[in-house]
Amino acid sequence: VEYQKTVWAENEEMAREIASGIHIQIESDDAPVNGETPVSIKTIYPEERNLWQGARRARVDYRLQVPHQTSLQVNNRHGQVSVQDLNGTVTIEHQHGNVSTHGIDGDLNLNALHGNVDADAIQGNVLLKGVHGQAHLSQIQGSVESDRAHGNQQLHEIQGDVMLTHRHGNLEADGIRGKIRLDKHYGHIELRGISDTFHIDAHHATLLIRVESILSGDCVINGHHTPVNLTAPAGTFASIQASTHHWTIVSEFEGTLTKDRHDQQFVATPHESGANLQVEAHHGNITLRRHAEEMEGEDNE
Repeated sequence: VEYQKTVWAENEEMAREIASGIHIQIESDDAPVNGETPVSIKTIYPEERNLWQGARRARVDYRLQVPHQTSLQVNNRHGQVSVQDLNGTVTIEHQHGNVSTHGIDGDLNLNALHGNVDADAIQGNVLLKGVHGQAHLSQIQGSVESDRAHGNQQLHEIQGDVMLTHRHGNLEADGIRGKIRLDKHYGHIELRGISDTFHIDAHHATLLIRVESILSGDCVINGHHTPVNLTAPAGTFASIQASTHHWTIVSEFEGTLTKDRHDQQFVATPHESGANLQVEAHHGNITLRRHAEEMEGEDNE
C-alpha cells in the first residue's frame, strides 16, 4: 500500500498540521473467511471538518499492489479509480470522478454516480449503474446490465446478453453476440453487427439497426416518436408485421403495404425460417431495407 497525503493551506505549518491529523487505517482479520483473509484500508479525517474542508482542502491518493487472485471492493467519494489485472470479483461504489478497469478475470459491479466509465477485457459479467457520465464497455465475455440516466454509451464486442435502461444521451453498440433488451428515452440509438434477437422500447429517440446474421425467435420494436431504420439480410425474418400512426412505411422486403387515412401497415411474405419481427411506431417513420450487397447482386443478375 502506497499513499500520498496532499493538503492545501495558507502556509506549510498549517498544511503539516492538517496532514498529521489524517490517519490511514489498515486492518487485517486474524481468521480467514472462506479461505481468504480480508484486508480493509480506510482514510480517517479529523473530526474538525474546518481543518480539511472549505478553504483548506486535503486528499489521499492510494496505489495498491495485490496478488492477482484478489476480490476487491472500493468505496470512494471523490477522485479517479483505476483497477487492472485482477482475478476475482470487483465491486466499486464511486460518487464523483472517472473509473477505468482493464483485464478483470471475474465479474465487475460498478455504481458510478457522477463520472465517466471505461471498462475493457472483462471475463465475467458487468453490472453498471450511474446517474451522470459517459460509459465505454468493450471486450466483455459475459453479459452486460446497465442502468444509467444521462450520458453517451458505447458497447463493443459483447459476447453475452445485453440489458440496458438508458434515459438521456446517445447509444452506440456493435458486435453484440447475445440477446438485446433495451429501454431508451431520448437520444440516438445505433446498433450494428446484431446476431441475436432484440426487444427495444424507444421513446423520443432515433433508431438505426443493422442485423448481420440470420435470426430465430421474436424481435420486437416499440417506438414512440421514434423513427425506425432497420437493415438485414433477406432471409433474416420468417415474418414481418409493421405498423405506424400518422407516418409512413418503406420496405425492400417482399410483402403487402396497406394504407388508410392515418395508419399504414406492412406484412411481409412469410418464409419458412427466420425470426418474427414486429415493429410498431407511433408518430415515426419505419424503413426496412435489405443489405446493399444483396440488392447489387440482384441488379447484376
